[in-house]
Amino acid sequence: MQNESILLPINGVPVPFHISAVKNVGKIEEGDNSYIRINFHFPASGNINNRNKADAPKFPDPEKDFIKEMTFRSANSDNINESVRRIRELRYCSIERQ
Repeated sequence: MQNESILLPINGVPVPFHISAVKNVGKIEEGDNSYIRINFHFPASGNINNRNKADAPKFPDPEKDFIKEMTFRSANSDNINESVRRIRELRYCSIERQ
């Protein structure tokens, strides 16, 4: 894994997010659809000062707008499972390097 970013579609445009901005990722299965939920670090999150310093990103201007979470839906649960696995693996490798 050479890069430490993930590409997420926003209005059909792939937008890169650095992996250190990802707080956690989860999977939800509901009926025929599977959902991936990605939570991000943001200035108003409760225990930002209690986290590991290597894991906590620096916010240059907390007055800006930040994304708290994103949810994506897919009818193919295998794609969701693979995405969750890759994001978690990338987060783990990134934290281990720091």
